[in-house]
Amino acid sequence: MTSRSDLVVAIDLGSNCEKRSSKQQEHHIEPPIMKLVPGALALTRTGFQLLMIGRRRQDLTPAQYRDHYENVHIPLMRNLTGDSFPLSHERHYISRMPGDHGTFPADLLLPGIVTQADFDFDAVAVLTYRDRAHFDANWAYFEDEEFREIIAADEAKFSEWVKGVFLSGYAVSFGEVH
Repeated sequence: MTSRSDLVVAIDLGSNCEKRSSKQQEHHIEPPIMKLVPGALALTRTGFQLLMIGRRRQDLTPAQYRDHYENVHIPLMRNLTGDSFPLSHERHYISRMPGDHGTFPADLLLPGIVTQADFDFDAVAVLTYRDRAHFDANWAYFEDEEFREIIAADEAKFSEWVKGVFLSGYAVSFGEVH
């Protein structure tokens, strides 16, 4: 049985401290900056985070949306924003099943309690920056007219809309590992 102290770490994006658990050393995992938190039950991130949700153009399949987002939009954003690109840009896609008349309804967990209208978006992204200054440097590209036009032209190819909100914390709890 693996102990929790080998699996649970705190990621501190603002420190230079780096320690690895025995499991990380065994599997040669090289996280950027991690430190072990003995007996911890949650993974905690520091930094400045933004949650974004986006809706695909309805004439695109979920696979086409994801393909453009991963293979065109993200490389474009990396190239445009350079060093101000977020430390991480984690994306999750809503599970959708083919439906009638070319629709792709969300694969709902509790139909009847939640509805398709609750999931009018197709992707959720968490962007993590070192701090507010890092975010501001990245956001400057969206405020520059030339860059904004380039970004908007690409987003129009795959997305109907994008919304964002700032986050104030992060934690994950893990079950038993056998």
